[in-house]
Amino acid sequence: MDAIRCITAFLLITHDHNTSNRLDVMYHNQVGKYNSYDYKSGTAFPNGNYAGIYRALPQINSPGTSVTIYCSNIFSYSEIERQVVRGLHRIFNSPAPRNPRDPMSLLKCLTHLKKKSDHLREQAGNVPQPVRMSEVLGEKACSARQIVELATKHHLKIQGLYHCLGPATRSLSLVIDADQPVNLKDLLAEGTAFIFNGNRVSSKLKALGWYGDEIHIFYSGGWASQEWKFITFLGSREDNVATIEKFVLKRWADLRIYKANLVRAVNFVYSNPSAHGKTAEQLMEQTRGIMNEADDSMVAGVNMVSVMGELHCNPMHVQQD
Repeated sequence: MDAIRCITAFLLITHDHNTSNRLDVMYHNQVGKYNSYDYKSGTAFPNGNYAGIYRALPQINSPGTSVTIYCSNIFSYSEIERQVVRGLHRIFNSPAPRNPRDPMSLLKCLTHLKKKSDHLREQAGNVPQPVRMSEVLGEKACSARQIVELATKHHLKIQGLYHCLGPATRSLSLVIDADQPVNLKDLLAEGTAFIFNGNRVSSKLKALGWYGDEIHIFYSGGWASQEWKFITFLGSREDNVATIEKFVLKRWADLRIYKANLVRAVNFVYSNPSAHGKTAEQLMEQTRGIMNEADDSMVAGVNMVSVMGELHCNPMHVQQD
């Protein structure tokens, strides 16, 4: 009998025109795997009962996001993913500054920033000058989220006191001076995140949300604090997988319990002497029946809420040229 393998899936359904609906799938098999898929309304997802794959009840939250795990003792991680995302199209990090739900906004923002950068360069005698983010936001030519998205697509480099708004990157001709803090809610899809209290020893809050079209985790000193800082790293999505999966299983008790129940159910069914006379389909059906009874005790997860406070830089997240 093979070990249980699970992948974690986040489904985002949003009315936010700056973010497309998507399914993010991740798992850690020696190295982290993190893939994104486009989700269009009417898509046949999920596909019902997957043969050989067990799905926990989704932790359905409002607005927009649900998280669940898909597990199997038969298939590899990659095969579980292939079965789950059947009918969805993979999203690759396209260099094109566009979004299928709002195709012109990013392009307009990028054009404005380039013109502003060229103007500053001419004024300085053809010496490259950074564009101050405070001026751009004041002009309402771009939103903070658009600047972050352009940075994650490597169209510009963010530097300055709040450089951690964007990923560390090589030198680029278009540079934004992040000279003021930005509210975290202005950088997250829907402006919301899952927020969890710290443990009995720590009063810190932790939040998980969609930042730059990826799942990221942040921490704050507590409800009275007005500052949030990254736990995960921008530009390192595969390296973040182990941290995110550990966070999910720790904070969503139902998913952790489901995985433990599945391990027990599989061990019970497959180690029973009668298993030798049954087909693979019969063994899976027996396991599924045990799990369906356990599902009755599961409840929905926590809701996403509006995030209060600014995003600040953690000394651990030092910018590299």
